[in-house]
Amino acid sequence: MQQLEMQEETKTTTNLQQIRNLVDKLEAQVPRGTDYSNTMVEIKKVIENEQKIINKLKQPSAKLKHYESICNSIVGILANVSV
Repeated sequence: MQQLEMQEETKTTTNLQQIRNLVDKLEAQVPRGTDYSNTMVEIKKVIENEQKIINKLKQPSAKLKHYESICNSIVGILANVSV
């Protein structure tokens, strides 16, 4: 059980670090650029769509899966950003 918890913690840390790195790349872009605006619109859509689902859920584990989905989607979007 402890090994699984450590794997999850490592995975979470790794995901958070990836998001931080990718956000740094995004912030380095000129905010007025088309790519920046399109990226922000995509991220906003992902969050809004998942939030609608999360608000209807009762179980924390189900909510967690959707928060993970948000993070994975954002990482995917930011990974495609050209710097």
